[in-house]
Amino acid sequence: MSPRVYDCREPLIRAVRVLSTLETSDFRAKSEDRLDRCASTAIKNFYHHYSVWRFNFDELLDAIDRRQLDKLADIAFSMTIEHSPNNWKSETVKSSLKWRRIRSAATQILEDVKDLASPEIEPSFPGEVAVATFDSDYIKNPPSPDELAETEYGATKHDCSWAGLREDLVFICAKHGHVGPDDPIPSPQFYVPDDQYNNERYHYLQVFDPDCVTLAWLADLMNAVQEYDGWGICIPSLTQGMMVVFDDRIMLRGERLRRCRTPADVVAAVKELIQE
Repeated sequence: MSPRVYDCREPLIRAVRVLSTLETSDFRAKSEDRLDRCASTAIKNFYHHYSVWRFNFDELLDAIDRRQLDKLADIAFSMTIEHSPNNWKSETVKSSLKWRRIRSAATQILEDVKDLASPEIEPSFPGEVAVATFDSDYIKNPPSPDELAETEYGATKHDCSWAGLREDLVFICAKHGHVGPDDPIPSPQFYVPDDQYNNERYHYLQVFDPDCVTLAWLADLMNAVQEYDGWGICIPSLTQGMMVVFDDRIMLRGERLRRCRTPADVVAAVKELIQE
């Protein structure tokens, strides 16, 4: 059986459809199997998936009349700021002018969103890719002293790089599957932690679905870290192995990964390790 092809149009269409049909009587529902019936979740879900499209496929959005979508995104963003996501009372939202505007905009744009073209997602690596192995438990990758120096605003270059790369990873992986915790579904294919574990120049990415491991996904990861000098993406959640992705090389640990010589070899081996 061939792997299923993830259609990144479906989550956006579904998010707009939910906003156009969600009744205020559903707002109190909190159980995982009824996530779409929670007002804050529905709005956050739409904003997430539209942000994914603006990041990855903005030119495809220009093929439709996107003014209502942009308007919808602006209102949704303002509502997430004004309301505490865990304390949205149905009567408050029901009387909200912004909620009525959301329903109206979502209804008007739904058919156009259904007509969006399916994105072509092909692998495009940033250059020659080296594949090598390592035996240690960890590849040290500390930031430089300059990266840890605080600016006048109290942030560091390291903190800004961590936050920027995390956002890029969430949006890039969303081309290939659902990404937790930003995409509020019970069982996402990917998970990008929203806390820093240490000061190393790494992001830690969990992958749960072998069908989402493709050459296009791997190329997207390498292109992402191109913009963050010295950073890597660590994928530790493999059976009997670990993978660390840099902008020009893939580092592998584990007996089952030692025979990999090319990115295609890596994809095939990682698929098997996730399945086990």
